[in-house]
Amino acid sequence: ESATLAGGFPNVVIAPALSDSMLLKVLAHAKCRAAFVENAVAVGRLLNLQGQLPALSHIFVMEESSAHLPRTIGCAELVERGGRSSAERLANILESVHAHDLATIMYTSGSTGEPKGVMRTQDNLLSNITNGGEIIVSRPDDLFVIVLSLNHLLGRFGFLKSAVTGRTTAIIKATEMDLDLKVVESLAGTAMAMVPRVMQRIWNDLLDQEGNRQRWEMIETLDRKNSADGLGAADREKFDVLVSELKKTAHKALGGRIKYISYSGAAMPPRIMRFFELIGIPLIGAYGSTECGGVTLCGIGENRPGNLGKPFPNVEVRIAADTEILVRGPTVSPGYFENPEATREVFDPDGWYH
Repeated sequence: ESATLAGGFPNVVIAPALSDSMLLKVLAHAKCRAAFVENAVAVGRLLNLQGQLPALSHIFVMEESSAHLPRTIGCAELVERGGRSSAERLANILESVHAHDLATIMYTSGSTGEPKGVMRTQDNLLSNITNGGEIIVSRPDDLFVIVLSLNHLLGRFGFLKSAVTGRTTAIIKATEMDLDLKVVESLAGTAMAMVPRVMQRIWNDLLDQEGNRQRWEMIETLDRKNSADGLGAADREKFDVLVSELKKTAHKALGGRIKYISYSGAAMPPRIMRFFELIGIPLIGAYGSTECGGVTLCGIGENRPGNLGKPFPNVEVRIAADTEILVRGPTVSPGYFENPEATREVFDPDGWYH
């Protein structure tokens, strides 16, 4: 990711779970010339498809034990080859990259039809990292845990922002079905990013810890009573003790250092929002899309049901007459790769994304 972006080689991030037919469509459409893969299984998939991918000429494998496979170069050999090049050549490559050059093609899921390749320029990516403000260097001990793949907008920008600000990133390759809370605890991140369905899994796992589910049910009962009629002294003391116990076990299960959790992609259930509000871990909601990047963000303490914050300083937002949200700014994609018809449908001549 970092090397291809720095060198000006447009990349495509592909989830390993993608079917062979969809993998073929994406690689053929993007005219990919090289592929970085993890192991022998992934190499085998590409070798089987290579006859239908005339542009694909290089396969680089990360797992060194698979480097002997045909038409494959191991990562160590690639690094060794690069070491034979001059520093001047590297400098020339880095300086040849410009703001409006294509940086990456992010393919949509295709759930509503054929996947479209969203083009994102170097400036698109950088604009979403700065969000129109100054870049603040992270603390040395900051650790950002991403429970998303890099072909998801939120995960991608979380990783890139870490690279720019000096923050360490841990990427958990898991879904809501197989996420292990013990992994989250062992990492002890200071911040996390995920989609609400993964948060639902984490929330349920937290409730399964040390009697938390019973505590939470009692807290919710008292919370509703407080909203309706207020709490007497005895109930208030009971409520505070229950919340304190819940907070202690939940923070421990998340590693003990968590400052906030950011999310995007869907609405967060109000019960989960209230849970994290009570235990003192801010949830920060954001709105955006692959086409327009990040658009809005909640500040700490601003998150509530139905609210996803204010637009970033470098983004314009307008509500059309039919209530559609329109977005314009340097984070907005120039369109879909080699698909002018689809581009015209959602990107108008004035730069607004519909």
